[in-house]
Amino acid sequence: MKTKKQKIIGIILIVFLLMGIGITLTKGLNWSLNYGPTDIIQMSLENDFENQDIKNIVEEVIQDKAIVQKVEIFGTTVLIKAKTITEEQIDSILAKINEKYELEKTRDDIIVGKISNYRGRDIIKPYIVPMSISIGIIAIYIIIRCRKNNIIKLIMEFIGELVITVLIVLSAYAIFRIPVNSLTMPITLIAITTYILLSIRKMESIPEKIK
Repeated sequence: MKTKKQKIIGIILIVFLLMGIGITLTKGLNWSLNYGPTDIIQMSLENDFENQDIKNIVEEVIQDKAIVQKVEIFGTTVLIKAKTITEEQIDSILAKINEKYELEKTRDDIIVGKISNYRGRDIIKPYIVPMSISIGIIAIYIIIRCRKNNIIKLIMEFIGELVITVLIVLSAYAIFRIPVNSLTMPITLIAITTYILLSIRKMESIPEKIK
């Protein structure tokens, strides 16, 4: 029978999950520059350059974070990525780069475009097989360890709580607007691993037979 403390925690979790789902459906997740939709500018500077110099110019103009990369072997072509770059800002960035590097580039000399955000399944795809194997091993353990109990119920509880664990992590990302980046899946895996270890400990405490 659930205690008053457990009921309160359960209510808090339900509210937290509902808030997370609501924010995800209305505002979406906060994708980082590497994973979210971005505007891009690509141009050749004809000579080598420092990424930080271009980044300083871009961030000064757009008043936001930007990613600057060299995109070819000779190190003379730059790729600029930012969440939003307006037409006026493109002209300003181009003018400042021309001034700094003594160039005469025009809009005809640059490539402007957009990159769509990563799909969720593309991010989790590398982790599907190892996680499926891990969950399968735990399910087998439950069957062996708790074979005299209600195995189906225990497995369903395990899977259900595992799903809730993942939803809690995603809800935290949505509510607190944490950027989805390369650390998101490792953090999620840590949460899943922690839950699995706690589940194993819980299984060890289950009597041989529930009366």
